[in-house]
Amino acid sequence: MAEGNVLFRNRFVVKNKLYRVSLTSDYICWEQEASTDLRTVLPWEEVISLSPCDCDISTKHVKCQYCRYNPDRCRTGLGEQVPLQARAVKLYYAERCGKYKWRLTAVTFRSQKGAVVRELLGAAKKVLQGLDRPHRLLIFINPYGGKKAALQIFERKVAPLLQLAGIDIEVIVTQYANHARNMIQEIDIEHFDGVVCVGGDGMFSELLNGLLVRTQKKAGVNYDVPSSSLVTPQICLGVIPAGSTDAVTYCTTGINDPVTSTLLIIMGAKLSIDICSIHHDEYLLQYATSFLSYGYFGDTLVDSEKHRWMGPKRYDYSGFKKFLQGQLYEGEIKLAITNVVDSVNDKDRCRAGCKVCTTVTRTSIDSGANGLKQDNGKDLKYLKIRGTFIAINVATMTCRCAMTKDGISPTAHLGNGCTDVILVTKCSRLNFLRYLFRTAFHNANPFDFDFVQFYRVSEFQFSPVEYSSQTISSEDQSIQENESKKSVWNCDGEILSEPAIQVKVHQQLINLYAYGIEERDQQMCCNIFCGSCKNI
Repeated sequence: MAEGNVLFRNRFVVKNKLYRVSLTSDYICWEQEASTDLRTVLPWEEVISLSPCDCDISTKHVKCQYCRYNPDRCRTGLGEQVPLQARAVKLYYAERCGKYKWRLTAVTFRSQKGAVVRELLGAAKKVLQGLDRPHRLLIFINPYGGKKAALQIFERKVAPLLQLAGIDIEVIVTQYANHARNMIQEIDIEHFDGVVCVGGDGMFSELLNGLLVRTQKKAGVNYDVPSSSLVTPQICLGVIPAGSTDAVTYCTTGINDPVTSTLLIIMGAKLSIDICSIHHDEYLLQYATSFLSYGYFGDTLVDSEKHRWMGPKRYDYSGFKKFLQGQLYEGEIKLAITNVVDSVNDKDRCRAGCKVCTTVTRTSIDSGANGLKQDNGKDLKYLKIRGTFIAINVATMTCRCAMTKDGISPTAHLGNGCTDVILVTKCSRLNFLRYLFRTAFHNANPFDFDFVQFYRVSEFQFSPVEYSSQTISSEDQSIQENESKKSVWNCDGEILSEPAIQVKVHQQLINLYAYGIEERDQQMCCNIFCGSCKNI
């Protein structure tokens, strides 16, 4: 292992054994002198903080003022004067745990010389100050979303970690729908490094839309024109899961764990993701980042709003009702099909460091007067489909959540400049149930049915078509049609009542605090102090 630029090296006692501790510009390393095989190499990106410690090692239950939890003192000691009596350094760092989680872990380095402790803290301070990390965050908390536990999650799991890392925060508790969206456009956010929400996908959608509209206004971009090239916000967004589905965190971290998301924010993890703009008649309706659906899922969302008192269970109840009603919708969809990543049968999955997302170049596709138009030489195929649909599902990311382990579209990518359009056409109730079952459990490919069509597109238009009622024989148990019926769009958990829309993908438009999903061995142990990850 290359030594690099050694900033500090000395001996410390760790768990009653002598260790050699080294600091370089890239990592901090500690290895047991009696056995060099027992070595831990920790990159600085995973260090949360270092604090002086003066705990009496013989009294396990009595902690010093730096280790004892106190909201006013639970901060890194790097910015403070190190007391002369300190004889130890406590290193807090993020550790991979199980298949997707991160957790906070600590190790204490003890020395008989206070000068050595101060030298270690001083060297570490210089390195940590040079990292690209957030130092000040604006945090929005939605106390009403999901199981209404956002405030409790923030106070118990999020705030102590942010304070430990020495991050200054300003907290706003939202009081009504679109409160965060309005606030983000009005207040001065230039002195913040990031904007974070504690809530579900709807809360994240509010922040996303407010920030993008604010950025385009400031840059002089007419965001109501579908062909406009949008400007990427300079500030990074973060989301700490506390909602019903938490699809954004599932798709970008693999799990809806508040501690994992908080540690990724502290470490300054960055991931660029695609955003869809949704327009109607030269007017911006909304920006979306995960799920857009017309028909069955739109109807389910509308009905679920009447039963919010049921909590997340309302989606199951409303979904069952709408399945029994079996509504069909006729419409026409125009697709700009791309050749980015082969097709639905491609087995590649979007993971951290995804080659597809890092090699695809950012593109711009303008809209012509007669439909979708290519102006940049990208290899596209244009297709118009008119038919009768049970559902039109659009997935800009996989849309993983607790209800579907691999998501609506398992092969969707976070930053390839495309969205996946899944057309579920007229079929029997039994076949539609089979499709839903496969989508939820992925025991088989949900796109193998002849009534399901899959397209990877960069842009599309949809218009409802009025029709007269049709009589369906009861023998085929088909889903029934109602005359001149129109549905609504379910857009990231929000209702868009205008059915005629134009959708365009803007590649890697925003930055999110995440690395992407990391695939690991579930039983892995991260280092010699990890213990048994499977018990976490």
